[in-house]
Amino acid sequence: MRMSAEENGPTNIERRRFVSGDEQDAQEAWLDDSERRGVPPWTIPPSKSHNQEEKNVERTTKPLASSRSFEDWLVDYCRSKRVIKDFKLSKVIYGWNQNALTQSIEELIRSTGYYVSHSHASVHIKFHSSSTCVHVRSPNFVSKIFSSWVLMTLFSLILVFPFLWLWRRYWPGAGGKWSVAGVGFPVKRWELLKGTFPGDTVEAVKARLASMPVKQKEEEKRLKAEPDGVWILQGTHEGDWFRAWELSIRLAARDRQRVKWLSRQTLDHERIDANILAGELDRL
Repeated sequence: MRMSAEENGPTNIERRRFVSGDEQDAQEAWLDDSERRGVPPWTIPPSKSHNQEEKNVERTTKPLASSRSFEDWLVDYCRSKRVIKDFKLSKVIYGWNQNALTQSIEELIRSTGYYVSHSHASVHIKFHSSSTCVHVRSPNFVSKIFSSWVLMTLFSLILVFPFLWLWRRYWPGAGGKWSVAGVGFPVKRWELLKGTFPGDTVEAVKARLASMPVKQKEEEKRLKAEPDGVWILQGTHEGDWFRAWELSIRLAARDRQRVKWLSRQTLDHERIDANILAGELDRL
């Protein structure tokens, strides 16, 4: 089963251009890089500074145009006569610059002397997401084999699965995969504050919000001035998360804790100043 692409509008599946392995590898590498930088999967990463990049990400709400609508792709999937069909809906969390956050966490762990006491120590930081996609497959037994690791292992032991894989991969009309749709969930986003105007300042907005008790929560959120007005942050910023968990991570590294779930510490003693490390995140 090879990937194909539509270049000149909707095209019958048998007439679409096959995508080369290099193109697929480049696409996967770009998706992985965009996820680590917090860029939505439907945008092209701009070669700008972090501030300009985040500004572009946070204001991007309309995905790139597809050759078909979501409903059209579903109809295309249902009308296909292929035996093994797989419609994939990806679910992506974006908005956080994982590269910058990883670097800050590594510096925090280094400040505890962990690397000094463990000369051969290595730290691996990874942000894991579960249930990142939904698959809709053909209602037949062959499709069930490809969707179950138990059945794939069983049929591999009796030397049947390799032939099924080759048949799906190369036989015309055997297999088809629709990896054409997805949904994104932002961890943070900037919204234009209601009542603001071009040239407005953060200080003026805070003064107005201070006189409005119902807007007290918005007064405590992050604000930034732009040419078109003042924008307010909705969600959790990397710097705020880092400050909240800085003490817990530091104590866990110092005490060499081995736990599956780290409890959040709220102690005030032995606390180091995390503003320097979080300062880089604040500029994201």
